[in-house]
Amino acid sequence: MSLSNKITVLRIACTPFFFICLIYQRYLTAFCFFLASIATDALDGFYARKRRQSTGIGAFLDPFADKIFLIPTYIFLAAAGAIPRWLFIILVIYFLALMSRLAFPAAGWEGFEPFLNKTVFAVAAATFVSFIDYLFFGSKPLAAAEKKF
Repeated sequence: MSLSNKITVLRIACTPFFFICLIYQRYLTAFCFFLASIATDALDGFYARKRRQSTGIGAFLDPFADKIFLIPTYIFLAAAGAIPRWLFIILVIYFLALMSRLAFPAAGWEGFEPFLNKTVFAVAAATFVSFIDYLFFGSKPLAAAEKKF
């Protein structure tokens, strides 16, 4: 197994610990796992390109690792009220559309590409707007809740 694939497997193995930290409100530790996930995602891609070790299993594992980390994160954030539910719905529709295209490449998705391209910009814009909204409005109730503990 290549070094980049080992890094990806490590990222997958750390994902449950991230969610345990979220569930038990250990947000600093969860944040550290989040940063580690970002770093290992970049690192495995770097090694795969630099060492020319791109593999079929790596092409499967890397997006798999992303999805098993991100989708439950979005579910948790939506359930906790940290992101609006409409943003979560847009993200899920985008993941479903993208995964459908990847799973069924022979289904004639050529006309679907403009939709995916526009959707990714909509997701990015909605994420940015949600982030700004959270900074100015959503973080206040969470800060008040933190003071109670």
